[in-house]
Amino acid sequence: MCADPMGLQWIRDAYAGKPEPTNTAPGLIYMLCGANQHSTVSPADITSPAIPIGPHYMILWPFEAERDGFPDTIRDQGAWVMFDKTPYAHLHVCGTPWAGKEYDREKTKANWDLRYVDRT
Repeated sequence: MCADPMGLQWIRDAYAGKPEPTNTAPGLIYMLCGANQHSTVSPADITSPAIPIGPHYMILWPFEAERDGFPDTIRDQGAWVMFDKTPYAHLHVCGTPWAGKEYDREKTKANWDLRYVDRT
């Protein structure tokens, strides 16, 4: 785990069982090897069966899935809110930094072939 000072404060508060994190600015944690998490709804749950989560960034600042337009379900790619509706709610951005298409600087036109889905 790699953490900036605010991310380290956040994780120390979570491990200590504090009622809410005490970081005063957003924190960042990167977990290259992923982690096993016991719950996606409570940071205090350490007894449920382990849930493997792949490589991810954690943006440690109050996020709320519905308000911010993110899902609150586990995903192996993309972003989702973990511990939604708790003081420890934060954004998980999943996937390795090497995934995805690369932009070729030698070409004059980007070819991303993105597809949009109507979610209504």
